[in-house]
Amino acid sequence: ISDAETRIAQLESSVSELAASKAQLTSELADHESERTAAKSSIDSATAKRSEEAGVFAKEEAFHTTNINALSEAIPAIEKGMAGSFLQTNSGRVLRQVLSRVDDNNKEVITAFLQGGQKYGPQSGEIVGILKQMKDDMSADLASITETENAAIASFNSLVAAKEKEIAAAGAAIEDKSA
Repeated sequence: ISDAETRIAQLESSVSELAASKAQLTSELADHESERTAAKSSIDSATAKRSEEAGVFAKEEAFHTTNINALSEAIPAIEKGMAGSFLQTNSGRVLRQVLSRVDDNNKEVITAFLQGGQKYGPQSGEIVGILKQMKDDMSADLASITETENAAIASFNSLVAAKEKEIAAAGAAIEDKSA
């Protein structure tokens, strides 16, 4: 009886320790679940933002590429003295749209040239220079937005990789502590 009474005290102490350990494990499991949910939410949020950024980039890239291609066709045509026939093409129409981005002084010179359908002449040299500068500027803009897009993709990929590691660690901790 005396051994049993001693054993009862030990068992009560053990039960108290185990109850405290269970409460701690329950709390840690809830924390790990919360961490895993937050990491999944971060991935979802980052994916939505990345999709939006990719859409904006695709539009800007298409805009710049179309304009650069039109200028690439326009410059040689004007240099060869075929401005009038070039302006009848689809690229010529795109070139006219591109002109909306040119400053007023240059816009007047180019518009006058395009409306007159003049053949190559001394006045065309200035226009070719303006168009080459526009093409260079647009190429630089395209390179800049492409670089920004590539950096955003790399950042997104590293974020997702880190969050997936967090999810895996939280999942492993949950399994371990559930056991």
